[in-house]
Amino acid sequence: MTSQIHDITPKQKGRRVASVVFFSIIFCSVGRISPEFIPIEVGGLVANQVILVLLFIVATVLLLLGKRFESISTPFFFLVLCLCAWASLSSVWSLAPTTALTKSFSYFLVLTSAAYVAQHLSVAEIMSVGFWATLTIVLLSAVLAIALPDSAGSTLFHDGAWRGLFMQKNVLARAAFLLAAFAMVLLFSKDGKHRITCYLALILAVFITIRSQSVTAFIGIIAMFVVLPVMLKFLSLSRQWRYLFFAVIIGILSIFWLDMLLLLPELAIMLDRDPSLTGRVPLLDFALYHMRLSPVLGYGLEGFFSEYYAEPFFSMYGWAPEHAHNGLIDLALELGAVGLSLFLMVFGLFFIRIPASAERLSVISVAMCACVFVIFAQNVTESNLFRPTNMIWILFLVLGLRSYVEEPIIGVRVVSRHG
Repeated sequence: MTSQIHDITPKQKGRRVASVVFFSIIFCSVGRISPEFIPIEVGGLVANQVILVLLFIVATVLLLLGKRFESISTPFFFLVLCLCAWASLSSVWSLAPTTALTKSFSYFLVLTSAAYVAQHLSVAEIMSVGFWATLTIVLLSAVLAIALPDSAGSTLFHDGAWRGLFMQKNVLARAAFLLAAFAMVLLFSKDGKHRITCYLALILAVFITIRSQSVTAFIGIIAMFVVLPVMLKFLSLSRQWRYLFFAVIIGILSIFWLDMLLLLPELAIMLDRDPSLTGRVPLLDFALYHMRLSPVLGYGLEGFFSEYYAEPFFSMYGWAPEHAHNGLIDLALELGAVGLSLFLMVFGLFFIRIPASAERLSVISVAMCACVFVIFAQNVTESNLFRPTNMIWILFLVLGLRSYVEEPIIGVRVVSRHG
């Protein structure tokens, strides 16, 4: 009995430490917290980004000290490593080589940090930690927005749009969207605890997206209620049919992204919004034009939306963008067709790694499907793809690596309509 206690205790401690580290990473990786609330900046990084880098270092050290590398010795890890290496190499032709090299190093830290979390936490624990972390962020932001309507309750150029803790309203909307995704996964799982809390969190997420005035997040949450169950149904297909389904999805997404300059303005008009989508449409046109000028290598990490390329856009439209407001276009601009191809290989491997059975769907199946949907929904008019301090990329890595670590079977069946 004593020996059993000694065997279990280090593992339990490891899980608790991993839970605290992951909670902190999620809390700090949603987006940049406004310096007016935490007035600390180091080298252009705001307080939560500085803390996030320190957390990545801690997680990497803990991974090395633990000497467990099951999630590292996997094809998924190797492909992501190749993508990170290509990003690092792109600093050679980037217009901002020093910044690019520094940023590329953080990609490796994020990858090893994700491996650490994947080694120690089950997917049910990952989802639970993510849920409570995003719920904490959203609640704090709501309280701030109500208490400080002229600052946290309003955004520059969007009067009355809640931004909460963050510098921009769309970041708060992203946090609400991610909260909804975590809540959906927990509700689908039979062992999901705090079901009433999850339902309340979904209501809160919808309310926050409305108050943030983010059309992308609002449509994303509503669409998730329909799309996620459909995706889970497809998991009962054989592996060959899933390959075909993935190919069809890639084709549809490619057509959608190519036609977005025509589709998005029409959608905006239908919703009685600015047909330029607050400048996104001319920005995408500008980005696509320059993408064709350097299609293979791209402009290098941090090499496009630097002062050089922001200047001509600013002279035409009066504002300087930080990204293209589309994840795939941003990736192609920085890393070219080579980087984009590497990412699609990583994404494809993630998709086909989703566990499936005609009779049983595990928590990881639901979580990975939700992650695929979130990546798509958050990268049409926003850019949350392959960013080292972004929660969506971190979650994608954690789940992809965790899919190679054995999951317990008991207590993870998905609830059917009939319970």
